[in-house]
Amino acid sequence: MRKIIEDHVLGGPVYVFTTFGQVQVGTVDAVDDDIVYMRAPDGETPDNVNLADISGVRPYVDEPEDVP
Repeated sequence: MRKIIEDHVLGGPVYVFTTFGQVQVGTVDAVDDDIVYMRAPDGETPDNVNLADISGVRPYVDEPEDVP
């Protein structure tokens, strides 16, 4: 999971799925030993997730609301 995060989603907005069934949304700033350091969508609030608790990640793509 560390390699996926570092290679594909570091610095970008993502959905992080946890083994607890939670979905965290934010921007991944860094990956340390066992912690993924994120910022919440407001850009300021820290939101850190234990690397062992992450079951998946997906890039966040903002879709326009006026799509017919």
